Amino acid sequence: MNKRTLLFLFLAIVMALPCFGGSPVLASGSQRGWQDFVGESASVMTGTIFDGLLQNNFSPAETLYFEDYVAAIEAVHAGKAYFSIADELIAKKVLQDERYSDLEALPVPRDMFDSPIGAMSGRQDIIDAYNAFLTEITADGTLAEMQDRWLYSAGDPVLPDIPLTGENGMLVVATDGTSPLWSYRGGDGELMGFEIENMRRFARYLGMDVRFETMAFAGLIPYVVSGKADIGAGDITITEERRKSVMFTEPYFNSGALIVTRRSGDSSGAQRDWQDFVGKNASVMTGSIYDGIVQNNFSPAEILYFDDHVTPVEAVRAGKAYFSVMDALIAEKLLQDELYSDLETIPVPSEMFYAPTGAISGRQDIIDVYNAFLAEIEADGTLAEMQDRWLHAAGDPVLPDIPLTGENGTLVVATTGESPLWSYIGNNGEITGFDIENMRRFARYLGKDVRFEAMAFGGLIPYVVSGKADIGAANITLTEERRKSVLFTDPYFYSSAHIVTRKLAASSSAPKAIEDYAGAKIGVELGDTFDAVAEQLGAGEIISYATQADMLAALDAGKVDAVILANTVLPQVESLSAYSLDFLEIPETYYAQYLSPIFHDEALRDKYNEWVALIKADGSLDLMSDFWFDRTGLPAEADIPHQVLQPVNGTLNVCDTGNFPPLVYIADDGKVEGFDIDMIERFAKYLGMDLNITTMGYDAIEPYVVSGSADMSACLLAKTPEREKNMIFGDTLLTSHAYLIVKSGSDSPMPQGSYEDNAGFIAWLKNGVQNNLVQENRWKLIASGLGVTLTISVLALILGTLLGCFVCFLLVRKTKWARIPANVYNAIIHGLPIVVLLMVFYYIVFGKSSISSVLVAVVAFALVQGANVGGSLKNAIDTVDPVQIEAARSIGFTAFGAFRRVTLPQALKVALPGYLNGFVELVKSTAIVGYIAIQDLSRAGDIIRSRTYDAYFPILFVALVYLAITLIMVAVFKLIIRRITK
Repeated sequence: MNKRTLLFLFLAIVMALPCFGGSPVLASGSQRGWQDFVGESASVMTGTIFDGLLQNNFSPAETLYFEDYVAAIEAVHAGKAYFSIADELIAKKVLQDERYSDLEALPVPRDMFDSPIGAMSGRQDIIDAYNAFLTEITADGTLAEMQDRWLYSAGDPVLPDIPLTGENGMLVVATDGTSPLWSYRGGDGELMGFEIENMRRFARYLGMDVRFETMAFAGLIPYVVSGKADIGAGDITITEERRKSVMFTEPYFNSGALIVTRRSGDSSGAQRDWQDFVGKNASVMTGSIYDGIVQNNFSPAEILYFDDHVTPVEAVRAGKAYFSVMDALIAEKLLQDELYSDLETIPVPSEMFYAPTGAISGRQDIIDVYNAFLAEIEADGTLAEMQDRWLHAAGDPVLPDIPLTGENGTLVVATTGESPLWSYIGNNGEITGFDIENMRRFARYLGKDVRFEAMAFGGLIPYVVSGKADIGAANITLTEERRKSVLFTDPYFYSSAHIVTRKLAASSSAPKAIEDYAGAKIGVELGDTFDAVAEQLGAGEIISYATQADMLAALDAGKVDAVILANTVLPQVESLSAYSLDFLEIPETYYAQYLSPIFHDEALRDKYNEWVALIKADGSLDLMSDFWFDRTGLPAEADIPHQVLQPVNGTLNVCDTGNFPPLVYIADDGKVEGFDIDMIERFAKYLGMDLNITTMGYDAIEPYVVSGSADMSACLLAKTPEREKNMIFGDTLLTSHAYLIVKSGSDSPMPQGSYEDNAGFIAWLKNGVQNNLVQENRWKLIASGLGVTLTISVLALILGTLLGCFVCFLLVRKTKWARIPANVYNAIIHGLPIVVLLMVFYYIVFGKSSISSVLVAVVAFALVQGANVGGSLKNAIDTVDPVQIEAARSIGFTAFGAFRRVTLPQALKVALPGYLNGFVELVKSTAIVGYIAIQDLSRAGDIIRSRTYDAYFPILFVALVYLAITLIMVAVFKLIIRRITK
């Protein structure tokens, strides 16, 4: 390894240390110190000196690296990191933004971090010149003025005019452009900050012009050392380690560091009650009375069942369930553990649950004896003493010594060993708790020894009833339903219940408004016009998604901060969403959408306008709107109005998306329903025409109509000046408004596809099968889509194989003019993405033709398969030794005979594995045919997702179907290959 390589490797290591600077700030009222952050997850700017500070002093559990300070602080704001360490002044500046009002800053001690800030260069003459310049601006007060302007003042400073002559050339300055106060982009996109003014003044001092080169902070040192820049400036901390690689100027500021974290304080003050949990996901202990409470009062979206009290709480803490209902005392005991500090309890009303607790037995004599024992310990105060010890006291009670004689045998007691306070395993590994002491005292009363049999709570009653235990005790609620199966003692306690849920995040600012999402990531649907709305809202990033289900899944996963949807779909989104959402109306000043179908020609548009005027005048449009939009969920199919069409004037060909409920969706019988269909049926009846509806992706609607493949769209598109240049719109049918949809704070449940435990997975699987396949016979969509996928794949394989053989025939010709068309064909097919080729054939080659979409797909994929087969056959033939062919000819074989008997068998052995792989790739490639309005397997999954808003199950199920197809095909082809190659 040469010296130059070693130098750059060394620089790369040095870059991982790096920079920065200010004066200490402590959030008022905070009682935390830097030690409270040791071992927590952290975020930091890549390449800065704060990374070393973090690693050497805080031993973080995990470190997230970002290219700028703001992103690192944003990670804390979003809860991805517990804290961040940043330059003191930059952190103060960032936290002035109201968006970060939930954050606070705590100082890093000066003895831990106190570092000088300066510029750097690879040239001594630049260093000397800058130091002379620095002495001058320090003496005349310019340096103090610059520090006041950029580092200490509020507001947004203005870069003063500093004219540069440039008579002595150009000063090249490396900077990062992402450090607030020091080097950043202003509102006009121009570089601003202390370092920018500093370097402009230095350039004037040198009689030079200046050019700034921006880059990631970690790249500054190697850029300067390599001589690509004369000097580097960007809040750079001077360290002895860095001095080994680059020269530094005298410091012009002394920097401090701040810890940025979420504000401390109790967030449990939210005024929630039990009604806030109706319809949410729940977790309960299997067989407990609390299952009935949840079922009868909370109408849960889903219930997760567990065999103990602790795991349901853990499911809530992990976000797998929104809440759990359990014994109030147990809940309070569990939540004393710091592990559950993010949870809180909310009382279940006493009128809903306040029930007696007792023991159970299958023998009346045991019941009678226990009741006599209970009367005795109640009278002498022992029962109250036991209750105080186990149920009301803090700490970990000690089971008193209760000697047992055993002269009358052994009392067998069924219990759980998993009910805190009542029956659980203590620190010494022995079973303990109220019911344990209770049963030991009862055994002594009987003159017996005792043996405890621990089991899941749901097994207690059958175990006792079967006679395997004399008595059962484990915080068992006495109910009339249970009395039908087992005998109960008199009650020895009355229990209440609590809801256990995650604490709501403390809010230190006003409720969210759309203005709060300036700079946020916003999701929009591909092909819609909401990207322009997102731009007006000042979105930091706009991400397009194919369906509403994709958007909502991205919102829940935190990939976007908000999504934009029209008011027409909000009831459906709210009724089907598994998440708690807030809907923020976007004012008309930002957005108001005037909706209309689009048309292939103006004549049909004019007839449509006449009809729209009629339905507005007679009130039909209002009735349609009321039916489809003023409801939660979709109407029953029996209630949907349909028109009897009289096709005296031919057929009206229309297209729609099929996945915008309630505007349009695929019903359980495979038919398209929704407002769009109601509208287009009425219009077809007005025209005296039959109706043919083709469904496709939203972004395919425009080219489909413009190309003449459809007479008009059934779906309504937003009219914009830009669109009206290219499309023919009718009069406005509906006016749509937009909403910004965001998650409701930190109390949103996890997506229903994320369960990791067995019980959760089974519940998720059952729920997924029911909602996505069984309900409304949605499995028929999968079956139909699978048939289309296989049809396209098999036909394309057959035609492509025949075409490939012909291409191979041309490629092996000795005549140049025969090979040219085959090579051109291969070059075109291999040079175009399959989706582009598919759309070219559909919208251009067959744009005016009535050929079906499936046939177009078959042709397109056959062409791709033909090129693949032709090329692989040609390569396989080339592997056959020509000497073998000459030998065959010499013993009397014709040219064709030699090819059939000698060349072809050997070539097939080489080509068949590639042919198999090609078919597998062909099947998978057909997933794109939804672009040309074909309802294949993947499209069927999209339609189901649009109906259920389950972003996970349909994708996974479709993936399994594709996997099954390919595995079966691979097995069949391997069998064929073995037969051929024997």
